[in-house]
Amino acid sequence: EGEDVSTGAGALSTDGGAAAMGTAAGRLLAWDVTGTRAVQVADLRVAPDAVVLVLFVPEDGSVLAFGRAGAVARVALRGSEAGTVVDQTKLAHPTLTAAVRADGLLAVADDTGRVHLLDVDDLGVTVGSITPGSNVYGMDFAPAGDRLAVSLSDETVRFYDVGDPASPEAVGDALTGPTSILNSVKYSPDGERLAAAAIAGRAWVYERSGDGWSATEVLRAGLVNLQDVAWSADGSVLLGGALSGRTRLWLTDVEGAVAAVCAGIGEDITQDEWEGLLPGTDFAPPCAGGG
Repeated sequence: EGEDVSTGAGALSTDGGAAAMGTAAGRLLAWDVTGTRAVQVADLRVAPDAVVLVLFVPEDGSVLAFGRAGAVARVALRGSEAGTVVDQTKLAHPTLTAAVRADGLLAVADDTGRVHLLDVDDLGVTVGSITPGSNVYGMDFAPAGDRLAVSLSDETVRFYDVGDPASPEAVGDALTGPTSILNSVKYSPDGERLAAAAIAGRAWVYERSGDGWSATEVLRAGLVNLQDVAWSADGSVLLGGALSGRTRLWLTDVEGAVAAVCAGIGEDITQDEWEGLLPGTDFAPPCAGGG
């Protein structure tokens, strides 16, 4: 069969106790990482082609593996069924991305521009569907679970009310600003901010403003093809990863970022230096007292 390699698809469980990855030959590998050494708990073929996406199911710690052509398999990692496929289905079209809600609602986007809503406990049944009008490359459920954010090939982020998965509805205005395809979108842990990864190498951050959202930061990664963004558990750090394999970390709280930068300053700028560099600008050294 030749040498099998990772596709780059991988995930950590919500509690950080398990890790999983997919391979080019359609295998899913998973490990228990709660101890000082990783213990492999699964190694099985779940798709006839490459596994392009791996997601953990929050409710029981099982893993969903997505094959390039539409195969979906759920693999148990705990109990008597650990290391076995407990459910599987074959979608009609290749999968682009997916997201799973805490209660097991699964959203899967295919290459026809449709999003299918499934129940992880019965993968063969489609509960509802969404047609945004463009290919969906990123999705995330709001922490409250009632909204699904999708990032699209038309360079926008759109929102859907999925409180009733059988009748999803578009809500709110689309988020705009980026000028390249958005590969990923993620809610902050408190649901008050939203980050989107643009293929041009920028991460856009939006913040709730009344009933809508406002762009507050555009973070330049210096990376080609920013693939994904993720928030730290407390929402203070945003991570961005690119095809190059490099990762950027940003402090998203302005005061915290200023404190971090100023902690490395040896001496504060003097008023004479300020006037020489910024003539006509009021003297207001950002790191005053922080050196």
